[in-house]
Amino acid sequence: MAAMLLGGKTQHLLERSSQHLYAIMSLSYVGAMLASNYALQYISYPAQVVTTVVSSCYSIVCVAVAISDAFLL
Repeated sequence: MAAMLLGGKTQHLLERSSQHLYAIMSLSYVGAMLASNYALQYISYPAQVVTTVVSSCYSIVCVAVAISDAFLL
């Protein structure tokens, strides 16, 4: 529908918006990582270890779900 409304400008707009969104997402991810690393200095070492392990497990689960969704499609 959007392609029909925009006419021939669709490809250029999609490429430009994709790059723009990619830059925003990249900067927000870097900012989140910096903020989380900065916040870790205020908690004890055992809590840091638990936080790191839990976030690693969450990442593994997200990747597993994404892979399983790809195979189901």
